[in-house]
Amino acid sequence: MCRKLSHYTRLEELYERRALILEGNCAALVDRALFNDFKHRLYCKEWVVYAKRPFGGPEHVFQYLALLIQILPSPSLLRSSPAASLLG
Repeated sequence: MCRKLSHYTRLEELYERRALILEGNCAALVDRALFNDFKHRLYCKEWVVYAKRPFGGPEHVFQYLALLIQILPSPSLLRSSPAASLLG
């Protein structure tokens, strides 16, 4: 038997309100029968969630940024990286 998790209920609510953007590969899910089949497959899948531990504080963020800066291969990459905006 498949489990029904709370976030799947939210998925159903969004579908009912037509608040989901079903485009591209998901466009066929506009059809209720296909959506129900998709939802059933989600319920039956064994999900494994992986999440890293959060940074331990500002010191760890700066250590991470320092490591990131050291491994970037060129100044042009450094200027175009998301971390560059944090460094001013």
